[in-house]
Amino acid sequence: MATQTPTPQVPQTALYMLIAAKLGRDPLAFIRERRAQDPPVPFAKIADEIKKATDVYVTHEVPRRWFNAAAADEAA
Repeated sequence: MATQTPTPQVPQTALYMLIAAKLGRDPLAFIRERRAQDPPVPFAKIADEIKKATDVYVTHEVPRRWFNAAAADEAA
């Protein structure tokens, strides 16, 4: 399975790369798609979906921090 390079706004941490490899796509793109829905999918549900798809335990803080870090970088 090929991994994709993460978006520049999110550091290439081991956790990010692990989730990208197991998810088969950029985790930030996945999070953005889920948050773009109306109403936005809560970060806790996104974390549950990541856990289910990858077998990697993450709390709701992980997608929230990645999403907010990317938004802050884009705003700057």
